[in-house]
Amino acid sequence: MAEVCGDTFEAMHLVNQLVALVAREKRPITVDDVGQFGEVKIDDDIFALVDAIGSRDKKRAFKLLEEQWRQRVNDQYLFSMLVRQFRLVASVAAARDELEKASSNDIAQHLGLHPFVVKKTLALVPRYTSKDLSSAYQELIEMDRAAKTGRGEMDVMMTAFVSRL
Repeated sequence: MAEVCGDTFEAMHLVNQLVALVAREKRPITVDDVGQFGEVKIDDDIFALVDAIGSRDKKRAFKLLEEQWRQRVNDQYLFSMLVRQFRLVASVAAARDELEKASSNDIAQHLGLHPFVVKKTLALVPRYTSKDLSSAYQELIEMDRAAKTGRGEMDVMMTAFVSRL
């Protein structure tokens, strides 16, 4: 799996696929099963997109979102990366407040995150109040619920979400 996956998100996605593959047969996952999924590509553009959204750069976010759709990136994947971004901002903000005068490396160690991720996220923290983060999270929860119950299309909801930044 380490050869196929580039990060924990991709690993989690692959595990879910593998479980679905073998669940009906009630058999263990094999190395051959992992190989069926080929090489997983991590798209740098998705990180640029969530960074633009986190930075509240609507113009760039819309451009990058359109590019992701042109590349036929799955809406659920885009949504999960969006949720991840806001979870990171909220976690880093909370840790910064909890660990007064802590360095970014201290925060990274406390949260179990890579120091680079924490440094990038710390730059976004001042752009959001705790109320902003709570509102964004509530909206993301509602988007997920609406998509799963057929009350909304994820692409439309993501576009609306970005427009309200």
